[in-house]
Amino acid sequence: MHSVAAASTGAWTVYHRDDAHTGNDPTVPTMTGVTAGWVSSAMDGEVYGEPLIFNGVVYAATLNNTVFAFNQSTGALMWAKNVGTPQTGGWVCGNVGPSAGILGTPVIDQAANRIYVAALIAGAPPTYRLFGLDLANSGNIVLNTGVTPAGFDW
Repeated sequence: MHSVAAASTGAWTVYHRDDAHTGNDPTVPTMTGVTAGWVSSAMDGEVYGEPLIFNGVVYAATLNNTVFAFNQSTGALMWAKNVGTPQTGGWVCGNVGPSAGILGTPVIDQAANRIYVAALIAGAPPTYRLFGLDLANSGNIVLNTGVTPAGFDW
């Protein structure tokens, strides 16, 4: 693992950083080049959602339905939490697959100190579930509720 100092320790808790989805962090100086700060081999699947940052931790979720927490400066794995078996067949969605678990960008509720992810869970039929993970307690699941509306054809 290779590491360098992180450019910012600010919060990036939603898709494209803010409610307007600007993708701009005004606290970071103008960049003249980009290099990888660190790389991790700990992840168990592809990442399609945007990684998030909060309190010096980088959070990323995979198609294998696992949420990972990494130290922002060093890339060291802090914890990982799998929320259930992902759906692995019976559907086609562009270039995504063969597993389809957490596909979208999670969101962090700073006041509640939780990260929320929507995951496709295998079953007959497969179900979309919303999970809330406690950031102060190694990602323990504190919310697990169905989000598939009546009549939904996955």
